[in-house]
Amino acid sequence: MSYCNSVSDEAIAYLKDEMISKNRTATAVVTDKLGIKLMVDYFARLPGIKEKIKICTCKEEGLNWLLSIQSGGRSAAI
Repeated sequence: MSYCNSVSDEAIAYLKDEMISKNRTATAVVTDKLGIKLMVDYFARLPGIKEKIKICTCKEEGLNWLLSIQSGGRSAAI
């Protein structure tokens, strides 16, 4: 079963099995491109995706968010 016309079942399986590490707990994606934001948002909502995914507009925002996840939710500054 395909989730969307342009994404095959094989591509979804590859993303889930190969791109998302079993040891990873969070991913920050830094982009200002709408297409990437839509793809990441779509992927984050797929069944079976347990890691936290956040779309950020700058590297500092992404790093701060990842550090806050690592520190148990407390904000961290770089």
